[in-house]
Amino acid sequence: MVKTADISKTRYEELRKNPVFFLKFFENIHYDNNGKEIDYSRWNSLDRELNISFEAGVFANRELGYALCVLEGEKEKIDEKGNLSSDTITIKFHCADPNSVNDWINIIDCFAIRSQNREDKYAFMELLWALDKLFWKKETLISAWAQYPEATVQFFVKEFTKFGRVLSYYKQVELKSVISHYNGRYDIYLPDVVKLAYKCILYRPSQIPPQRKAKIELLNLFSIVDEIFNESNQLVIVEEDIASNSIIQFHSWIHGHHSLDNYNLILNIFPLLSEEIRLQIVKRYFHDIRNKHTSFDVDLIKGLKDNKFEDYIRYRYCVENPTEPVVLTVPLLCDTLITLHNSKGNSFQTFDGILDCAMTRCDTAHPAIDFGLQRFIPTCNRGAVYNINNFKGFVDYAIVRKLNESLMTDEHLKHALVYLMDKYARRQSYPVCCYGEGTKIPDAIFMNCAKRREYKITENGQERLKYYSLRCFRYQQYDDRWDIEDENLKHIQGFMNESEMPHSMTYKISLEMLSTDKLKTYILSLPDKFTVLQDNEFLVHSYNRRDLDKNFDLYLIQEFSDALKMRISPQKGVIVGLQFDVFGFWKVIRQSLPIKVLDDQQGDEYKAALTKYKEQEAEEVRNRCLASLRRELKTEITNDAFFELKYDRTLLSDTIKRFYFKGTIEENDELHQRQFLTQSNLTSNFAKYCAPQLSVATNPAINLPYFWCRGKECFHNNLGTQTLEEENNWQNYTLFHLSEIMGFPKLHKTVAGYEPDPSVWQFIAITNKVMQKFRRLKCRVCGHMMFTERTSGFNRYNYYECINPTCSEVRIPVYLNFCFKCKKGLIDSRDTKQCPNGWYICPTCLACCDNEQYERQAQRYILTKRPVPSRIQNKRGYGHNDKGEYFCPKCGNPIQIIDDGHGNTFRGCPECNLNFDAKPDGFYN
Repeated sequence: MVKTADISKTRYEELRKNPVFFLKFFENIHYDNNGKEIDYSRWNSLDRELNISFEAGVFANRELGYALCVLEGEKEKIDEKGNLSSDTITIKFHCADPNSVNDWINIIDCFAIRSQNREDKYAFMELLWALDKLFWKKETLISAWAQYPEATVQFFVKEFTKFGRVLSYYKQVELKSVISHYNGRYDIYLPDVVKLAYKCILYRPSQIPPQRKAKIELLNLFSIVDEIFNESNQLVIVEEDIASNSIIQFHSWIHGHHSLDNYNLILNIFPLLSEEIRLQIVKRYFHDIRNKHTSFDVDLIKGLKDNKFEDYIRYRYCVENPTEPVVLTVPLLCDTLITLHNSKGNSFQTFDGILDCAMTRCDTAHPAIDFGLQRFIPTCNRGAVYNINNFKGFVDYAIVRKLNESLMTDEHLKHALVYLMDKYARRQSYPVCCYGEGTKIPDAIFMNCAKRREYKITENGQERLKYYSLRCFRYQQYDDRWDIEDENLKHIQGFMNESEMPHSMTYKISLEMLSTDKLKTYILSLPDKFTVLQDNEFLVHSYNRRDLDKNFDLYLIQEFSDALKMRISPQKGVIVGLQFDVFGFWKVIRQSLPIKVLDDQQGDEYKAALTKYKEQEAEEVRNRCLASLRRELKTEITNDAFFELKYDRTLLSDTIKRFYFKGTIEENDELHQRQFLTQSNLTSNFAKYCAPQLSVATNPAINLPYFWCRGKECFHNNLGTQTLEEENNWQNYTLFHLSEIMGFPKLHKTVAGYEPDPSVWQFIAITNKVMQKFRRLKCRVCGHMMFTERTSGFNRYNYYECINPTCSEVRIPVYLNFCFKCKKGLIDSRDTKQCPNGWYICPTCLACCDNEQYERQAQRYILTKRPVPSRIQNKRGYGHNDKGEYFCPKCGNPIQIIDDGHGNTFRGCPECNLNFDAKPDGFYN
């Protein structure tokens, strides 16, 4: 089936030279209310520059997960106005036909072209995938080879012999016929140790049914190995098989049944296994080191990192995940362990080392990698953070107040009535002249102002009327008149001179109709609504601004009484968070309970234990809160369990903030309203590695230590199980466990839990920076990988170039580096300009050069008594940023103070119309 798609002409030119590409199948099936299946599945290109996407339909074999497509032709793209597109073209393509000689020629051509690049370690990707997944005939392949010169065919014989070994037995038989046709030799590869191990799955050799025996000939090498090591399959093994069969011996070791006599056996089997099992091998090996079954051998780790049979790892990638990001978890982990060993535990990896690991293992034609750090560095398991949405606070407060009649002046009382009316009514308005003094326009005059005018226009030879109104007036609100709805009249009736009014849906009320005497009488009665104390004082319980806005009584208390004293007390029943057990109470209780009690969480004994835990934690929180209040308030608690001080608005405000007050805890409040901590909400698609840093300060309310994690307080991290003391299952080992086994523990105990060594933070930060840089190492013309430029100097990871001989940008250097100043901006010479001194401008902070840089460069020569080169000497004293001189990264012109024409100025680029005032404070310092 032929499909079409619109792509850029630049991408088409590259595709035309190598007209094969992959699409990936994305299944998306739903069912409607009647149970009818609705298929939304699609085929999408993994290459974003192709941007091909269409409904799956019957285009290709969905079970393969991928479709290898062949470019069939193109036609000019015509836009909606009928004009030819200048940058887009429509291509036609179809799914590769295994019976088409032309399609095989296109696939083989791709292999031949990519093979010309010595750096390309995946040149066979499309070809190997087609040989493994498609049902082809030897005659078709023979005919395709016949189109090539003899020398090229001999190259095919040599190369097909290498990767053909991973094909199924039957396909190898067909391939052997093709190679023999061209006088080549090919030995079918299906080792006896693999066949015997495969036969042990569920059956002994003598019991294998014919259909089971036939299946092994249909599977490729990796599928056979995966079946052997599949955890859901069971091998029926006898002792003599373990001794004589390395695969079975290895299988028994990885499942923990037997030890290994020779660990070099791992090196031979390692490249045949899936990435997941290769990672498990590293962990299993370290478990043996931990149990003193063997000792650490750095050469073995080097052999895992750079395996002599590494081609098989690439072969597996090509048949299982073509053009997907290359997963580099195991080589990065091994390289990191080697660095840790060589540095005697001081560091994990360098920026250059990690980048080199990525560049030498990626697919140069489709550069994309996945380090998968989350597979050996623990990620956040939703750590404990402040329960900002529900927690009501550690303390509550009340204020001792007393009415002040001197505040009850007519003017102040009228102000309160206006507040009341504005709360429940709508102010009336009147028209004023835009050019007058703000007095009301008389009704007779306003009728003329508001009158609609008309005028005639002629359109298409026909006259018609148009209308307009004068815009010479505006409306202004009365200060003392309102319209109030009938439903709200009840809120003000008690303060009106006339209590009875003819019924209406809307009433017009003026300030004169309201009584200040009635309001004063009402205010004088307010203390009776609160707790009355001696000397006409009364106690007003805690409230916040929202309560004040809703409750007119609280507003009146605020306006017409004096605050004398304040009482602050710990809230009852507050806990830190039962699921975190930060004080270890539940751990102790659990250890004292029988297993049968722990298994029955609905039982009375378990519930009683949980109640005890809550009480212990609540008591601990209360004691800590009291201790903090004593320090903060510098006084002692009264017999009535509160701290009483002279009213101090600033002190009260600071206290309720530091103790997280948001409301009074009621007896029927739910648990989440009394819990200080909750699990963090992980919304990011990216892995959040657990590498927190202990805060110098503690939580002020209950003196609870915490960590800083991505700018937020975390009170309970995920590192509690990252020590050997806490972990016995080798399958759960992380970099922390492996480091500790090597004798270089990277965690230390703090009052808040475990904290990682700074080298862990550095390693994560460096790896993330490598990923940022690596995503840029793609030629924007041909899409191929860029490598370090051959002539680059002391740091070969600053300049890169495309080495694709067919690319128009071949060997043109690209500068790519992180900004020396902000450390965050990634400078790409393809996107940013240079300042007059030749320094690339950081797109993030606009830094280029300053005098201090030039002085540092000069000092390198001065200290070694060498002459300062003229390229540096001529720039000394002529730096830019320390003089406040900055340049536009888009065009390179100086950033200037620009007037927007309305009296406002900003720092920007007059050429590009960019405003740089949006940069952070202190940016230009």
